[in-house]
Amino acid sequence: MAIMIPDRCPSRASQGEKRLFAILQGLPDQCLVYYEPIIENRYPDFIVLCPDLGVLIIEVKGWRPNDLLGGNQESVTIKDVRGPIEQRHPVRQAREYMYDLMDRLRKLPGGQRLLNGPGPHQNRFAFPFGHFAVLANIAAEQLTRTAGGDMTALFSASKVVTRDRLLSWEEKPLAGAELEAELKAFFDPFWTIEPLREEQIDVLRAAIHPEVVIRAPTEQLAEEKDIRADDESVVDLKVLDARQESNARSIGGGHRIIYGVAGSGKTVLLIAKARMIAGQQPDRRVLFLCYNVSLATYLQHASRDCPNVTVLHFDGWAKANGVARRSGEDNQSLGHRLLAALESGAPHSRFFNSILVDEAQDFEISWFKCLLEAIDDPDDGDLIIVGDGSQGLYGDKKIIWRQLGINARGRTISKHFDLHINYRNSKEIVDLAAAFASRTADEEGEESLIALQVDPARCRRLGGHRPRLLQASSRLEEQERVMGVVKGLLDGQWFGQPIEPLAPRQIAIFYPYAAKHEKYLIERLVQGLEQLAPAVWINRDPSQRRRIAEPAIKIQTIHSAKGLQYKAVILMWADLLPKQFGDTTEQDERKLMYVGLTRPEDYLVISAAHPSPFVTEIAGSGKVEMG
Repeated sequence: MAIMIPDRCPSRASQGEKRLFAILQGLPDQCLVYYEPIIENRYPDFIVLCPDLGVLIIEVKGWRPNDLLGGNQESVTIKDVRGPIEQRHPVRQAREYMYDLMDRLRKLPGGQRLLNGPGPHQNRFAFPFGHFAVLANIAAEQLTRTAGGDMTALFSASKVVTRDRLLSWEEKPLAGAELEAELKAFFDPFWTIEPLREEQIDVLRAAIHPEVVIRAPTEQLAEEKDIRADDESVVDLKVLDARQESNARSIGGGHRIIYGVAGSGKTVLLIAKARMIAGQQPDRRVLFLCYNVSLATYLQHASRDCPNVTVLHFDGWAKANGVARRSGEDNQSLGHRLLAALESGAPHSRFFNSILVDEAQDFEISWFKCLLEAIDDPDDGDLIIVGDGSQGLYGDKKIIWRQLGINARGRTISKHFDLHINYRNSKEIVDLAAAFASRTADEEGEESLIALQVDPARCRRLGGHRPRLLQASSRLEEQERVMGVVKGLLDGQWFGQPIEPLAPRQIAIFYPYAAKHEKYLIERLVQGLEQLAPAVWINRDPSQRRRIAEPAIKIQTIHSAKGLQYKAVILMWADLLPKQFGDTTEQDERKLMYVGLTRPEDYLVISAAHPSPFVTEIAGSGKVEMG
């Protein structure tokens, strides 16, 4: 069955559109069908991407025989209660949509991937485009006796599907290759092609719905340096996969609570939703809120072309409303003071139409009350809260959503959006991280932030590298070994195995915390790394946290890495966990280790210079390579 976007036909669709929607679902699995996508702010009814055929634009009309008064190949005169009106011919509409799409594709980064190389067809599209119209309520024989006379010539069977043909597709029913064969007739010209590759389909999808593009921070650097958009060595097009796009479009209105395991795409889902709202409702004011500065900076880059989306971390939001955190003030107190300010008419009181919250497991209860004071419709406004109790680093919270005024019952989501599946990490990394995940999972409960149990069997990325555990005799030896691992990754080596060389921005070094007398060690590490590649110590001081988007190796605390991911992560000073002092618990420390272990996509190194319970557990897990 084809991937349908959205995954169900909206109730507002006409009967003919619903009929065609159901028919197109029968296309093969690799096909994508968009209902009412946007091309240059104009709306074709359907766009169909068939990797074996090409791209097809379809326009559907619900006219009846007595509605047709006359016309030509450019326009059709239609009977209306106000008198005759002239509309564009639906075949012309479909053709113009097709040309608009082709123009957009040529301008996109990566658009060259869709064109032929040197030869007689150089710079022409490497696959066919087609278009046709559907007259959902007029059979072929009825065209001979419309209100305007015989209009058979005006609606040629080569470009128009009449009701009788549509019903024949439905009644057989056509599916798979048979349906593709019917559609092939509407490509003019048609030629046999090599099936479209995934990266080509990504470019097509980016043209149809630009909001699915998740632009990497390095793309801004390319733009600032005036590098050509088609220079694919600089700008790579990263888009949501089709399932993520469908999920983002399926999030309904009102209050929604979304749970997911680490690496399931929760942050990407929210980015996509914010971009979709911004693109489709530019007058709507959207607040995109998270806990820490580093993640907020990343989200700002991902949403920077959405002027109606305000991205802030909670402290920054409080400050924007005149409430700055006092020295030593705890989170709950800050939330109470912001709530009082909003209730008294602070700038963002009842200001936003939609609020999206990422990493909600780190929010205090009073913070959620602030959200309801900031949204224009606290009962039914669009409030989307996303989190994972397994990654909560600031204490367990018992939350009864209805007592806060958040109407979450029946609107909690996880499995419907595949958010119980890990897409980010290799299975080998998930195998190790699972031992540190929270043990509770109550998807039906209303209290607390749900901690979904990560399951290595549900990890989609197989065949990766086993994590490595490095044990040194001193911090200085540990530091030298860490720099050796980084050099290997930059040079294309993973402990003697050749790999694709990594860029500096794809590598991060985490540490749990650093006492004042230990910070010189990080300074020394940064100096050593800078001999290899650009490096940024994100937690050197508050100003450095906004450098998270720079194309450099990142050195940062595990806390500041929440919501982020890298190709490779080195978790150094792992023996500092679990912390032996303060008010933390072992369960809190396990969550912190879990967060650190689930940031890398492909390569994970845990390094230590001293024994600790967690290091001993990792060493004895059978899930790591030693040395």
